[in-house]
Amino acid sequence: MDNQEYGPPPSGEPIGYGTPPPYPYPAGVASPSAYPPAFPPPYPPAYASPLQSTREDRNWMGTTSLVLGLMGGGILGAVFGALGISAANEGRASNRKIAVWGLVLNLAMPVLVVGGFLVMGLAAGGLSDDRVDYADLAVGECVQEPLGWNDAGRELPSRNVTRIPCSEPHWGQVYHRARLAFGAYPGDDGVEAAAAEECYSDAAMGNILDAHFDDAYVTYLTPTEETWRAADRSVVCLTFDRDHTADDSWVVGS
Repeated sequence: MDNQEYGPPPSGEPIGYGTPPPYPYPAGVASPSAYPPAFPPPYPPAYASPLQSTREDRNWMGTTSLVLGLMGGGILGAVFGALGISAANEGRASNRKIAVWGLVLNLAMPVLVVGGFLVMGLAAGGLSDDRVDYADLAVGECVQEPLGWNDAGRELPSRNVTRIPCSEPHWGQVYHRARLAFGAYPGDDGVEAAAAEECYSDAAMGNILDAHFDDAYVTYLTPTEETWRAADRSVVCLTFDRDHTADDSWVVGS
């Protein structure tokens, strides 16, 4: 028997090599990655959400409020502005700033308009003064220059005059008044002559204070043919200084 330390291999294959394990995946199929595959990108929804579809369905309210506010404002415009703000807060409108401006304009514009008229009235003296028909003036009252006045005094477009305190610079002060007694209208010249007779009479001139008598000028307001037919036949006599700037009373008892 041969003593050999190593016997021949049991088979014809080299020692140290065995049969490789079978490939677990069919040919042509890649092995799984060490990392899981990325999730597929999300797809947008086929339909918009209800919130998106109504996001701007109430924008017209804020816009309408702004337009009404620019046109002068008022309660209706303010209501639309408030509704527009509410819709924007609920997500049913996207023009909240416009609705806010509309609400502000509708609330503020009427105040600004009224304030403007008040300021103009004060500037023109329309609030602090008293506008009356010339026939309603009383002896001692002072007036501003009548609108459209001329020296004859018969071509006034308005028979109204504005009363002011005699302590303020005034155009004239009533020192006498009378009512003409003619039946039919005597014509412009007839009225003029009758008014002069009344205003330069001793009784009338006696109403002017002696201290101002030498500086006093005189004019008068007379009825027209139209007012004569309406039974307005008053003559109003006024006195004034040369520049129509007297700021005190020139009439006795006033």
